[in-house]
Amino acid sequence: MSDNPRMPGHPSDIPSSRSSEGSSGSVPSGPSGYNHNIPSPPSPGPPSGNSQTRNIIIGAIATIFASTIVYYLTQYVNNRKSSEAASYPEKKEATTNAWRRYVTIDNIYYKNILSLSNDKELLKNLDNYEAETSAETDNFIKDAETLIKEKNIDKTFVAMVNRRLKRERESRDIAAKYYDTLNSIKRSDLSDEEKAKKSIAETTVFFQYAKTLFERAATEIEDLTKTLTETYATPFNPYDVMIYADYKKNISQPEAYTDEGEADSAANNIESIEAKKLVGNWDDRGNTISLQKNGNMSYRLNSGDTATGKWKIANNKLKIDALSSVTKLKTTWFFNLSNITSNSFTMKLSTQPFDVYNLVRVKNN
Repeated sequence: MSDNPRMPGHPSDIPSSRSSEGSSGSVPSGPSGYNHNIPSPPSPGPPSGNSQTRNIIIGAIATIFASTIVYYLTQYVNNRKSSEAASYPEKKEATTNAWRRYVTIDNIYYKNILSLSNDKELLKNLDNYEAETSAETDNFIKDAETLIKEKNIDKTFVAMVNRRLKRERESRDIAAKYYDTLNSIKRSDLSDEEKAKKSIAETTVFFQYAKTLFERAATEIEDLTKTLTETYATPFNPYDVMIYADYKKNISQPEAYTDEGEADSAANNIESIEAKKLVGNWDDRGNTISLQKNGNMSYRLNSGDTATGKWKIANNKLKIDALSSVTKLKTTWFFNLSNITSNSFTMKLSTQPFDVYNLVRVKNN
């Protein structure tokens, strides 16, 4: 018998629960029906190390098995939901809401860029101007990317936004290169005249590229809104987007003069009168421009750049198609007109860098 009352004694101290073959003795019988072959109860002592390891392994396997089942059930349910195409009303609502938010995002971006371009103090430092405009581009890209991740938006709409985002990234890099080039020219040992010529050449190429982006963006918006309007039988108005409205305003101008110098429309008397007032030779501190009645024009700038081409006017805007002697490129410019008198007027470039010319008539020519 063990000296410790809490511990079992030696197995030999426990009476056998079964008869031993060859033993002369017998186990006393208990109550009727009692099974004398029931094994002894387990020892109350701690389980062995093997039992603990086995229990841990079994528990871990059970946990992993349960987690795996939950995972695959969740995946099955989610895949089933995602494979179910959105209904027409769901797509219409999602696309309509996405379009409204896109208009807001695009217009904020456009207005902020225009505001920065009108900041004369900021324009004096190209590095700061580039940093500000680049930050606005990054904000637009981030907002647009978040927008098109929403569910059930029309795929055509998503594709258009993705194309726009790709061009914005490309234009950001091209603009950075353009500003670096201007800074290099500014720091060079070239004469002021040569610096001006090179700067004008770089600027003309860059704005020609920007004009192409402007046109492509407007065309895509027009095509998209037409498709969405037809698909969902609800109006998607391209004129809600400011960049499109400005583009159409610039290209949809009735011509005041034909090549023969005659008015296109007798009904547009105001534009015809203003056009006649602009005919002549003009000067702004050495920058000269000649607007002829037959629609021909020429200019010479202090920088040394000269050009010849055509001019037309409508809606108080002066349109000039000119071939630069420096860049050898044909460029179209639009100028807002103001302060028109018989001997002077002001014209301001309608896009950045928004150059302003206060012109005075040159007499005796």
